[in-house]
Amino acid sequence: MLKGKEKTIPIFAIIVLLIAMSCNLYVHARQVELEKELQKYQTDEKIITIFSQDYKLDDFFSNLEIKTIQTDDGKKTGVPLDSIITYIGIGCPSCNKYTFKAIDGYQQTVDWSDMQKGIITEESRVFFLGLAHAFWVSDVIEIIAS
Repeated sequence: MLKGKEKTIPIFAIIVLLIAMSCNLYVHARQVELEKELQKYQTDEKIITIFSQDYKLDDFFSNLEIKTIQTDDGKKTGVPLDSIITYIGIGCPSCNKYTFKAIDGYQQTVDWSDMQKGIITEESRVFFLGLAHAFWVSDVIEIIAS
């Protein structure tokens, strides 16, 4: 018959192995889920989700005016963000704050006055006049209103 340590060590080892296997399965499942999500955005057409609706970034460049702004990092050309919000028909755009989410999970939130001074480029990067570079989100995949 096993006593004391002889009994608890195998039980502890089995518990540790079960936890490790569970963690491994979770990480693998999450990685597969993320890869499927990334495939949506790794096409030649840049897709951006705005208010839970998918849009092709090229459509904005085809249908809206293009604007060039002068930043401390040089000239940047893109579609004004306020034009996009107006174009897709959002009622009361000034009533919202806007969160820009990047493909890597990075995100920043701005208000309507910042949106009026911002653009999105063909590379799916947003620039805002008067805001720190931390607000210049690269690889934007989603815009959420709050």
